[in-house]
Amino acid sequence: MSFSLISEPVLLRAFGCTADAATAHDLWRGVIARLNPAAAATPAEQAALRTYVAHGTLARRITTALGSSPTPETITLLYRQLADGLVANRSFKAGKAMGV
Repeated sequence: MSFSLISEPVLLRAFGCTADAATAHDLWRGVIARLNPAAAATPAEQAALRTYVAHGTLARRITTALGSSPTPETITLLYRQLADGLVANRSFKAGKAMGV
């Protein structure tokens, strides 16, 4: 899976990044780390931020779980797991999708 690199210096500096290029995920991870969101976040919000930092956006987790050639059956199974997670207030992690 490839990630697009952001190389616009003004944007990188706005995120506090000193590198020549970075992914959006890396930029947001840096923001989250610097802001210490745990200080004002609920336990559920803290868990959501930890999931994002460790596993990326929900879109990234879904595409990772589905792989390069998803079938209608695997898509249905994955979205059932997502729905079950919503009911249980549980974050979706790609590595645990579809019994992997």
